[in-house]
Amino acid sequence: MPPTIHVALFLFGPILLSAACGASGLRKQTAGDAGPTSTGGVSLTGGSTGSGGTTRALPDAATNACATNSDCLSPMVCNINTDGDCGPAVYTQVDVADTHTCAVVSDGTLRCWGGNGLGQLGPATTGNHLVPFQIPDQQGVRSVATGWGNTCVLLWSGQVNCWGYNVNGSLGCFAPVASNNGPLCTPFTAGSTVEEIIAGAERGCARLANGTVQCWGRNDHYDLGDGTKTTSFSPVVALGIADATAIATGLWQACAVIADGTAKCWGANERGQLGNGTLAANPVATLVYGIDGIASRVVSVSPTEDHSCVLLADASVRCFGENLYGGLGDGKTVTTTVAVTSQFPKTAIAVASGAKSTCAIIGGASVQCVGYGALGQLGNGTFAQSLTPVTVVLPEAVSVKSLAARYNHVCALSDEGRLWCWGANSAGQLGNGTTSNSGVPVEVPAPTVN
Repeated sequence: MPPTIHVALFLFGPILLSAACGASGLRKQTAGDAGPTSTGGVSLTGGSTGSGGTTRALPDAATNACATNSDCLSPMVCNINTDGDCGPAVYTQVDVADTHTCAVVSDGTLRCWGGNGLGQLGPATTGNHLVPFQIPDQQGVRSVATGWGNTCVLLWSGQVNCWGYNVNGSLGCFAPVASNNGPLCTPFTAGSTVEEIIAGAERGCARLANGTVQCWGRNDHYDLGDGTKTTSFSPVVALGIADATAIATGLWQACAVIADGTAKCWGANERGQLGNGTLAANPVATLVYGIDGIASRVVSVSPTEDHSCVLLADASVRCFGENLYGGLGDGKTVTTTVAVTSQFPKTAIAVASGAKSTCAIIGGASVQCVGYGALGQLGNGTFAQSLTPVTVVLPEAVSVKSLAARYNHVCALSDEGRLWCWGANSAGQLGNGTTSNSGVPVEVPAPTVN
């Protein structure tokens, strides 16, 4: 069985594109034009758990001040993912897997780093990369999703590209590729209505604009939610979901936030990670128990191999599943098959679950983590577990807007588009040029422009 796969959680809001040029069209940046004064990434106005975020308006050439990086003076770039104007390159979204990490840049390009044993860092790339490098031939990238040995990107055109390990169809190809570093696959072509993508253990899923979900890849544990255990090399419809607003994936299971404020999950459940009150697997999407009332509407969901957590509209966090190291955050080590309240302050705006641990953004001012911490994944400067949430040691002036948690490392994206990571680093997945684990956040180098 492959290593643990978990979900990255992101909060996105609409991108406001600059109308600096009005209806007059595009213009070449001049030496006297400093570009936008803000280098912030995507504005935070809502919640999501996958890599697409809430619905955003497509970049519009009629209102953008630039079309490509060539319209800007170096080292400025055309920030299609933020304000549509020339400015510094910043990160706008990040996702992490067991041994690799990828981040979208404001100009619509992609950077990845870490382990590359299965070709997950890009077609035709070789060897691990300890610092971010630009993935060739990927332009107009809206979001990225990383899985065990595979990576997928959603382009603004609606096309989805995937690469890496594909023995069980995790890339969405129509035929198996029994080798590492498989070909670039496109499970969805340009013009699709895909709004969000996720990548898990040898599988992927996409949420479409109509609220349905389609999945592909390995299906031993009802992973695809189609009621069967049949592996599929192309997308199939996940049953029981008609109005999803966000999706997220664990190891052999996935979950969706539903428009009515509930959450549904499907797949493996041997540790109670589906929250259905039993240890029985869900062949199709089934409601999570213990989420009741208007005040408890689900904003986002974050499943992992051993447990899952939900962020509620009242800014509280509830978790369910295995709790041997206190990852549920309730101060106990008792496993539960229904949601229990975590001890995070009731001002949480995002939650991200890692292996036997959980992290949350608290009021936009800090990040707290709880549970297993032997590899530094709690970010508080120690390498020990904690049954109560501890504060991550981030620079004082940093305001975090999104988190990505995976097997044993975590990354935090700031309002300014800077990126910090901490925890396990055996393959360079922290992006700081080393392979040493870190018990405190280290800043990932800012994106360079090729």
